[in-house]
Amino acid sequence: MNYFVSAPTETNWKMTPEEFLGHLTARWPHATVRKLPSPLSYEWEIQMQGGPLGGDFYGRYPGVAFEGAFEDCAAFAVWFRSLVPAQQPLLFYDESLSVKMELKPETTVADIDAAVE
Repeated sequence: MNYFVSAPTETNWKMTPEEFLGHLTARWPHATVRKLPSPLSYEWEIQMQGGPLGGDFYGRYPGVAFEGAFEDCAAFAVWFRSLVPAQQPLLFYDESLSVKMELKPETTVADIDAAVE
């Protein structure tokens, strides 16, 4: 299943693909990264507890799409939230919108788990 973190509405807040890549490789130095043509920017894969987690970062708007084991996706979403200013609203959701929740700075993996049960 694909999961996403993005702003719920238009925003002036931006993260460049290079900024995202810098944060990703600082956290996961052994990440596999591949440059993509516009409007996508980078495709990446990292190793997590449940196995590989892969995704894309979009260059036109600050959002990330990823897939892997649910617990790993939740942990990745919380990590991404930590990179974004606290006042910027973000949503965590899946492709069918069966999971959709506000991702606040204080949101934990346990909060995400509880929201899908």
